[in-house]
Amino acid sequence: MAAYTTALTCAFWRPEQPALLAAGLFLAGITYGALGVAFGSLLRREVEGMFAVVMTSVIDLALQNPLYSSRSNGSIVRYLPCYGAMQAATGAGFSTTPLPEYLAIQTGWFAAAALVGLLAFHSRTRNSLSRTRPHVIAPSTR
Repeated sequence: MAAYTTALTCAFWRPEQPALLAAGLFLAGITYGALGVAFGSLLRREVEGMFAVVMTSVIDLALQNPLYSSRSNGSIVRYLPCYGAMQAATGAGFSTTPLPEYLAIQTGWFAAAALVGLLAFHSRTRNSLSRTRPHVIAPSTR
């Protein structure tokens, strides 16, 4: 998906570092995928998980957008889930300076979200598996 998005972007605009743009988009996508697994494992119904992912992404990206938020460079923005991907993708579009530190930040967010999702999934499924008993057929007494 990141390659497709980067190719489509390059058809209409020439970013300075298309590979870094693709990497930032890819890391943003897998981070939100991992957040979806975490929300899906922690919340009871699918609608709650979808709402949590959508609202997280809307708030995350709206606070980083300088057109919508006057505090887009504030200190709290650095702790949002897609801060690293947004900085890497923006830098890739307008600068020739490599920005691996922002990709590292985004990789950390992905790892943390994936760990939370895996632990929550393990916690939820471990209890279900311990309650199931194998079905034993009693021998006939004929």
